[in-house]
Amino acid sequence: MLRTKPTMVCLSAIFIPSYSDHGSFVTQILSKIKAMHDQAGGFHQIQCLGLNLCRLFAIFLEDGCICVIMEGMQIALYGGSFDPPHVAHQMACLYVLSTYNIDEVWMMPCFDHPFGKQSVAFVHRKEMCLRAASLLSPHVQVSDIEAELGGKSYTLRTVKALMKQFPQHQFHVVIGEDVVSSQDKWYGFEELNTLVSFIVLGRQGFCAGSAPRFRLPEISSTQIRESLSLGLRPTDVLSRGVLEYIDSHRLYQPDDGLEVCP
Repeated sequence: MLRTKPTMVCLSAIFIPSYSDHGSFVTQILSKIKAMHDQAGGFHQIQCLGLNLCRLFAIFLEDGCICVIMEGMQIALYGGSFDPPHVAHQMACLYVLSTYNIDEVWMMPCFDHPFGKQSVAFVHRKEMCLRAASLLSPHVQVSDIEAELGGKSYTLRTVKALMKQFPQHQFHVVIGEDVVSSQDKWYGFEELNTLVSFIVLGRQGFCAGSAPRFRLPEISSTQIRESLSLGLRPTDVLSRGVLEYIDSHRLYQPDDGLEVCP
């Protein structure tokens, strides 16, 4: 008697509250998975808001048992002020996903810039990042890990926290060619270099020698803020969703000044 092949259902966009909750979460969704399989069979994908903490593969065996396999992902961490996030940031995410072995890019707006840079409130920058990332969802997500940690937003501290929270993943850090020369000023850079690999993105106007031939356009958040403060609408460098959010919350207005983060 021929044995039929087990049916595998890949749940590639599952939101799980925390690593410690994997067991209880799997228990909760198994009945739903089984119902979906019985009704339609084949491939199913469940998507929820939030970061994809793991890939789950549900294998339906002949005897009705279900085997769930959790698999880690390759995650590119893309940190920045994102004040505001513009189309070059979106292009960077797409480039990383297209040319590197990366499953997801996590945009991470900084909470408190280590060099004392002032920005609009964190909540606004996070919301703008969500709107920018929505066009590339679910492969680009937004993490508020640095707000959860509080204090100065040091990359080493953030990476350690994420590695502890999501030990199933392998992390990489996206940096611009323009900051390569300042790595020696980063907090704990030598240790960070042992924990992650770096993805260096080229940028027009810079030449560090280690970046790929592809160059991101030289778009400046500072210049965008200046244009907005003059009443101009830089529709060529801001996505519609981000610009609508800026308008609705009257950010970067001529006389409003900056609401200092956090």
